Amino acid sequence: MANFDTENTGTWFYFDEEDESQGGVCLRVLSAEESIRIEKLTTIKKDKFKAGNHYIETKTNDKVNSRLMWDYVITDWKNVCVNKEEVSCNIDNKVSLMNDPNFMNFVVKSLETLQENIESGKNLAKN
Repeated sequence: MANFDTENTGTWFYFDEEDESQGGVCLRVLSAEESIRIEKLTTIKKDKFKAGNHYIETKTNDKVNSRLMWDYVITDWKNVCVNKEEVSCNIDNKVSLMNDPNFMNFVVKSLETLQENIESGKNLAKN
């Protein structure tokens, strides 16, 4: 029998896989439900008419959308420093660090690995 975890609490990815004390980031895949919630919060749809034709104009606040997405996807971290000072895992620091190419690359590659493991049915240890 298959057992599924619906809590989506996250999976740890460490900066050095052989030395977890170096720190890491706990990530989770953006669920369909959360994606819809974020879209509803950040997208405005308006009925428009032009030359007798009806269409729907959609405007998304990409900055807020990205902010909410990273806040959801990054659930925690250990030993993450900015300018040699450890920073807390909050929404402002998450967004700020996603502007750092090295941190962003680590997070994106880790999320790709997480998604691949989910698609292949691999179970990853959760902490």
